[in-house]
Amino acid sequence: MTNGGIACGERARPHSSPSHWVFSSRLPLPSRRTARRIASSRRETLESKAPDEVDSQLQRENARSDDLKRRLDDVTAKLRTPRPPVTDHVAAARGDDLSGQLTRAEDRLKAPRPPERDPIAMARAEDLSRQVDRMSDELSRPRPVVEPPVVATLTRDQILASRNLLGLYTPQSPFSMADVDSLEAEIQRKVNIVGYFQSWKDAFRPDALQSAWRRGAVPLVTWESRSVTGLGTSEDDPDYSLPVILSGRYDDYIRSWARGIAQAGLPLILRFDHEMNAPWYPWAEVSVDNNGTRSINGNSRGDYARTWRHVHDIFSAVGADKATWVWCPYARDEPLRRYYPGARYVDWTGLDGFDWGPNSPEPAPPVGTRSTSSIAPFADRLYWTRAFWSSFVCM
Repeated sequence: MTNGGIACGERARPHSSPSHWVFSSRLPLPSRRTARRIASSRRETLESKAPDEVDSQLQRENARSDDLKRRLDDVTAKLRTPRPPVTDHVAAARGDDLSGQLTRAEDRLKAPRPPERDPIAMARAEDLSRQVDRMSDELSRPRPVVEPPVVATLTRDQILASRNLLGLYTPQSPFSMADVDSLEAEIQRKVNIVGYFQSWKDAFRPDALQSAWRRGAVPLVTWESRSVTGLGTSEDDPDYSLPVILSGRYDDYIRSWARGIAQAGLPLILRFDHEMNAPWYPWAEVSVDNNGTRSINGNSRGDYARTWRHVHDIFSAVGADKATWVWCPYARDEPLRRYYPGARYVDWTGLDGFDWGPNSPEPAPPVGTRSTSSIAPFADRLYWTRAFWSSFVCM
């Protein structure tokens, strides 16, 4: 049965009480307004019937109305009760994932971060580390003994004015002073001059001057214009003939020695190309014997004095004024004037003499002439002869 287009219910099999109605669950429940209308219509219908029947039917309708009202109240209460949210599994999973990401991000932010790797700062740090390592290595190495600056105990003028100087040459001096120490201890006297030899293949050695002056001795270098030094060498050395030297081939080398002496700032005695009148060195001019006169090493008369002046002029131009120049011929009875470069170029005159024994190659000169006739023209500079010839010891 319907009322107002709304299904109210249908008669079903009666239960234990004829007043109960059963509504199909497939039909919607009537509203309160519809229920009142239905109840009013029922009463009107019952009023038109017999009293007993009407009372009975009215009771059933009231019971039914009460039942409907209770059911309506239950449904209304259910509708008013807050419903739990509908769970979206995809959204829930995404929310859980975002929550996990947020938690991990917070953990990373809270964790201590390593320092930023700046390439420039790293390169500078590595360079500083290497510098520290090098400095540590240098500090850990034993430091060399720093020698005090060498100071000459005599000036050039004081050397020229000195008397009674004892000179000594050993194969090791002045680089090793063992033999010098031994002789000083033996004779109980200080050695004043220490000699050594250098050829024109050798560079100037300032350490030779320093070693000698460190002991308070004047260094004396015998400077030989040839390729080697020592005994037993030939007088023929064409590359070092006097004309070659005069041509200027060795001017740069001579200048290097002069500059080295000037820079050292220490006085020395320079014995240049000694024994020029003997036939055994390549700077000798000529040899005179029973076979006549012959040139030695392509040299001519007068070349030696010109060569001496040439070398001395280069020293003067450079300012090497610490050298005391020693002109030292071989002691033999012959004229020496043509070998003498001039008083302006010579500070000391010396003589080299040898005890040849009974087999001397030199003829015996007349008594008293060996030390007077040949050297007499240079007597004003003969101090070196006394100092060198009488006191210079060869070991």
